Amino acid sequence: MLRSLRSRLLSISIVCLLQLVAHACTCQSPLLVKVGRVKGFGCGLFMLAEEWQLFEKHGLKLDSQEFSTLAQAQTALARNPRDFLCSSLADLVLFDKLEAWDMKVILIPAASRGADVLIARKDVGNQLTDLKGARIGVSASNLGEPLLSRALARSSLDREDFTVLAEPVETILESLRSSEIQLAVASAPLSLEILKNPEMMVLFHSGDMPGEMIETLSVKSSTLRQHPELQSRLASVWSDLLQQMAQRPTEAQAFIGKLTGMSLDSSSLPYQLFNTTEQQDYLKPEGRLLVLAEDLQKNLQELGLLKLKRDSRLFLAIP
Repeated sequence: MLRSLRSRLLSISIVCLLQLVAHACTCQSPLLVKVGRVKGFGCGLFMLAEEWQLFEKHGLKLDSQEFSTLAQAQTALARNPRDFLCSSLADLVLFDKLEAWDMKVILIPAASRGADVLIARKDVGNQLTDLKGARIGVSASNLGEPLLSRALARSSLDREDFTVLAEPVETILESLRSSEIQLAVASAPLSLEILKNPEMMVLFHSGDMPGEMIETLSVKSSTLRQHPELQSRLASVWSDLLQQMAQRPTEAQAFIGKLTGMSLDSSSLPYQLFNTTEQQDYLKPEGRLLVLAEDLQKNLQELGLLKLKRDSRLFLAIP
């Protein structure tokens, strides 16, 4: 009887121990992901992943702060640094004191595919070569200048052939209507709003440079060294998000409407969402990210927007 009692107590002890171990595993604190987001479509979708508890599923907790412009982000993050930055590639290479951050790109969530456009009034001509001397308004977006440069180069034109003006987003449409400017570079949703006017037409858009105007999620090297599993966990969050968006199209469309101000479903988005396999074409050594960062820095430096060019390999998260 005593032996039976001991055996029973031992069994109970083992069960209790296993329960304690299981409890300890499930109650482990999630890894905090503190992200600064410069407003963009792909970066904004991480909030949908949070709403659908996909970060929690992979042992992560999102703490996200959105900024309207790069300048706003730089000011805020100088006071309250964050481990992650989600932004366009242009914003990433222009970020002040980036070398001190030593940021590594770990995800390429999306690329503009028609959301950024060069628009002209129909009454002034239907191709750039007809419009020499015209005034071009460029909104305050670090994507606008590279797009304009590519459009001009495709038509064998230079900036000197036009008068390029900085134009506030709020006044671009009215300035086009009144012919204070004859062309404009704009991003969604403003670009789609302008194109509702039958007097306007698109001369060039980001879909003409496919996969180039990308958004990036980057992380401090020190954080990545401390938590090397972060890249695979965040990739899993993104993969789950794309899968859930396909399975829950009505909810996804409602979120996209709030994010962009546009009534669009996933199939008609002026953006391309990259799955993790497609992202590897950018993230691998000697991949597209290296080429794009190099070309973009040269372009921004020629325009006087970038003072010091960095070694583009520093943006790669290579083990």
